Formats: sequence, structure tokens, C-alpha cells
Amino acid sequence: MDDFLKVDFATPLILLCVAVIFFLLCIPMLIHGLIRRRNFSRLRDGEQIYSLRSSIRTELIMSALAAVLVIACLVIGFTGYGRAMNNLQANIEREFSPTELEIHFWTGSSAIANISLPDGTSYDPATISVEEGYRPVINEAP
Repeated sequence: MDDFLKVDFATPLILLCVAVIFFLLCIPMLIHGLIRRRNFSRLRDGEQIYSLRSSIRTELIMSALAAVLVIACLVIGFTGYGRAMNNLQANIEREFSPTELEIHFWTGSSAIANISLPDGTSYDPATISVEEGYRPVINEAP
């Protein structure tokens, strides 16, 4: 049995979705924290209590933490997507030894690619799906 490289597009896409969720949490929390801090600075000395200052600080720290998680999820997601695309290309080259291969994008269940095989067969475009064991399979047309 041939051992093919792991082609995992699900995890990077999930991480990109998580990044969007953290982004949607980060921005309103940051705006709200900045508005609260501005209003806090306008209060008189007796009204500026520690618990209010502490809750504003906590809100801004949580917003910064969400921003860091957005960046981390984006970096890990995009590098994982690139790695999966490179592994898919390597698996296709290993299985079919194409003379020409251009993978356009991953649709969620298959890849759209232009491929020419050594026997002269050309698919322009073709869908390439991944079976069990990460073995690529060429389908006729998208």
C-alpha cells in the first residue's frame, strides 16, 4: 500500500472560521472598552472607583487576547491550507506523474485543476477528489 501525505483542508478552514468569530468578539469589545475608559476619565475623583477601572482593564485585556487569537488562527489556518494544497499536489504527482498540473482551488470536497497525463490525456478543468488513505482520484469534469 502506498503511503500518501495527509491532505486535511477541514482543520484550516475551521481555524479560519474561529478567527472570524474571535474578530467579531474583539472589535465590539474593544470599542466598548475604549468608550468606557473615555467616560471613566471624565468622572470626578470620588466616582472613579477601583472596581470600575478594573472591569475596564479586564475588557481591554480580553479584547487584546481575542485579537492575538485572531492572528494566531489566521496564521495557523493559512499555513495549514498551504500545506494541505502542497500535499495534495505531491500526492497527485506521485499517483499520476502528470506532465502538467495546475491546481486552482479546493471546493470543500474536491479540487479544481488542469492536468495533463503522460499518455496524452488532458483534463481542463477536472475535479480531483481524495479517497481513503489520501489517494487522489480524477473525475471527468466539475
